[in-house]
Amino acid sequence: MKKLLCKIIILYSLSCLIFSPFTGHRLPFTSLYADDLYSFPDVGEVKPKKEEPKPVDPFIQVLSKRMGIPDNVLAEAAQKGIGRMEMIRLILMAKRSGKPLPDLIERREKGERLAKIAESIQADNRAIKKEAQDILKGYEDEAEKIQPEVKASTGTQGTAGVEPKKDERRKSRRTR
Repeated sequence: MKKLLCKIIILYSLSCLIFSPFTGHRLPFTSLYADDLYSFPDVGEVKPKKEEPKPVDPFIQVLSKRMGIPDNVLAEAAQKGIGRMEMIRLILMAKRSGKPLPDLIERREKGERLAKIAESIQADNRAIKKEAQDILKGYEDEAEKIQPEVKASTGTQGTAGVEPKKDERRKSRRTR
């Protein structure tokens, strides 16, 4: 009788173990294992983070305001590696020739020299360069004035105007 009862219990447990996934019932010791070994746990809906627009460089703000060019065009050019002086020269060339600035920027990105671009639009490269240097000096000074305002609006702290602390240990070693 005991052997028969043991066989029935073993048979029942094995049948529960085998057929429980099909019936929808969960056994207490099977709750440790996932229903599907190849699925990932549901952690909720993942929302991609929206990238906050990067603050525009104060120089680019000044340049776009003074020259009447959208700052997104200038910011994109700066991001591609166009320097301040190059940017001013390209803007002056675009204004004198009537050609769109993005076309001139594209030519510069391809490696064409500024002198060659100026020659193709029949502009005096030396005069443009001299004028660009004067504009650059004035705009950089103006950009430095508005830089603290930009840093305050973005919530970042700059180190402009803050002198680093001197290492007192080095100073004391020299006096010994």
